Amino acid sequence: MITSTTRSQNGFSLVTALCVGVIGTLIMSAMFSTLIPTLHGVTKTKTDSALREAAESGLDYVTAQIAAGGSSAAAYNPPTAGGSITVNLPQSGISGSPLGDFGGVNVAATATISDTPCPSNSYLYAFELDPTQAATSAQVAGGGNRWRVVSVTSQIAGSNTGHTRTLRAILRPNYTSVPTTTTTTSTTSVTGWPFRAIAASGNFTGSGGITTNSYNSTVAVNPTTFQNQYADVMANGTASCNASSGSIGGDLAAAGDASNGKTSVSGSVIDNAAPLTFPPVPSHPSTAKSISPTELYVKNGSTLTLAGGDYYVTADSKGNAVNILGSLAISGTVRLWVEGTSPTVTIKGLANSGNPANFQLFYNPSNPSTTEAAKGSSALINIGGNGEFRGVIYAPNADVDVSGSSNYYGSIVGNDVQMTGGGSGGAVHYDQALMNTTILQWNQTSTTTTTTNTPQFAWSKCVSWQEL
Repeated sequence: MITSTTRSQNGFSLVTALCVGVIGTLIMSAMFSTLIPTLHGVTKTKTDSALREAAESGLDYVTAQIAAGGSSAAAYNPPTAGGSITVNLPQSGISGSPLGDFGGVNVAATATISDTPCPSNSYLYAFELDPTQAATSAQVAGGGNRWRVVSVTSQIAGSNTGHTRTLRAILRPNYTSVPTTTTTTSTTSVTGWPFRAIAASGNFTGSGGITTNSYNSTVAVNPTTFQNQYADVMANGTASCNASSGSIGGDLAAAGDASNGKTSVSGSVIDNAAPLTFPPVPSHPSTAKSISPTELYVKNGSTLTLAGGDYYVTADSKGNAVNILGSLAISGTVRLWVEGTSPTVTIKGLANSGNPANFQLFYNPSNPSTTEAAKGSSALINIGGNGEFRGVIYAPNADVDVSGSSNYYGSIVGNDVQMTGGGSGGAVHYDQALMNTTILQWNQTSTTTTTTNTPQFAWSKCVSWQEL
């Protein structure tokens, strides 16, 4: 009985062990069958993430290089518009690689950069053209303007499985305005005397018994007869003669209205004439001599002689610059620059008894733009009384008055010019010899500074970014 019982227990234990083993094996098999796909999925997800991240990093790198421009990005620009290039980016894991480091997963990437015509009807489109192209709608429709397409494809380095990720960015031109300051120095060569009896950059007004006529100083320095020709009066504004008598020995012309009233005109009365051009007043030469004391003053009954040469006079604190009440004699050719703040010139005596070409007065105030406002109602250059002036005055920025019985021989250029005749004088006698002289000859150098906005071009506006 004892032996039988013992065999029965041993047999049961063996069967149980075998069953447990079989069941365990089946369970383990089932577990591995479930785990292996999961492990494969984890590996695939990690690879996909690395490929996408590498493609994104590569795209960022290439587009940044293109936007930066310059020699460092030369490899990322198609050599011709509409062309394309392909470049291999440094592999991940290598020092300096733009793709990053993926912990043992080595990724390679290839970038393709190409140009494509931009869709002119796209809501993304902005009318910004390649600066080398004409900015016309026809040129846009013809595809002259381009968008740049960048595609980066990443794959496991050395793998031929075709497991890749491709990202694409589209860039359109970006223009910014860059202020550029340019300094231009120009030299104006002025030759000859292009004006006649009177030339006004502003208006001309005549009243009383005014007269303009002409003579030739090479024939007679002190003429007794005059001609009614060449003594034109011209103004860029209006030319109005309200004189009760008198004559203009030439044309009366104005860019605005010209009217002669009772003043006879030997030539034509011309409205809407072509405006005159007045070169800027030249600065005195560095070799010019300063007149001391400050004011060029010749008192009544006195005579002052100026030897030939260049001079300049600067107005005193009251604005006085030239005041000729006596006689100013000229020896040779004198060029006189009148300078300072709103300087005044007064001639009631005799200024030069010879040829007008021998005395040249250039009116050059320190601030021409405020000169006329500062003077008030008085002209800055006055020739009046029984004064006599033989010369040329070039003062397109100053008003000039010729009044009384004064006689002016030569030519006058002023801003607003007014003639008020009286007695037997009040005349301007144009010297025909000025037609053939280089009295106004100089090289005027002016410097102009301008700021312009220059378009700066770069492929730095991203229109779209997508995964293919």
